[in-house]
Amino acid sequence: MVRPHPVENQEVYHRIADKCKRVRVINKGNVVPWLLAAKALIHNGCTTGIEAYALGVPAVAHRVRGHEQYDRDFHQLPNQLSHECFNFEELRATLEQILIGRLGIANGGERKALMNRHLAAQDGPLACERVIDVLENITEEMSEMPEPAIRDRLKSWVWATKRRVKKRFRGYRPHMSHNRPEFLRHRYPKISLDEIRDRVSGFQQLLGYDKELRVQPFAGQFFRITS
Repeated sequence: MVRPHPVENQEVYHRIADKCKRVRVINKGNVVPWLLAAKALIHNGCTTGIEAYALGVPAVAHRVRGHEQYDRDFHQLPNQLSHECFNFEELRATLEQILIGRLGIANGGERKALMNRHLAAQDGPLACERVIDVLENITEEMSEMPEPAIRDRLKSWVWATKRRVKKRFRGYRPHMSHNRPEFLRHRYPKISLDEIRDRVSGFQQLLGYDKELRVQPFAGQFFRITS
């Protein structure tokens, strides 16, 4: 199975895979079930490598070509949590060791410390519970905070205005904008109300939450969930 990145042009993958009967190109659903069913993951600087490490699935970073800045600033974490291969022979040999059971995830104290540094709250309350706690604390503290000074309010207004003008300018130049309609439709495909309700129901079953929840469309692809 080959799963292209959401922002990649999938036609290239399909064109190559059409020549290989045993290869299928699919980009559908959450990647976690894929990882749980996989014996190994091959990637290059993708955050899926981090998810694979967290799930105990061997990940291999195939780094035939490198870029010092990107490898240091952007791809460092997923690559360092993986077995790194710099040519096809290294990749083939590493996969062979994984498939025969002689090699597991990329172990080591440094990798574990790196993961713990970047992935917080691996035990205890769920992320959604922690987010709610933080929001409640912010709400309580805001009521006790004095109003911002005029100077600070003016600075915020200037910053917001500059940002709004910049985004509007980029919108007139399609090659510079991340808000192109076709790009947004590709990256955030439509989801129906029934699909949202099914997913909410699935979460409730997993968490043992039996309180009735109402899911209603709010605006566009936004939905309101209330009890």
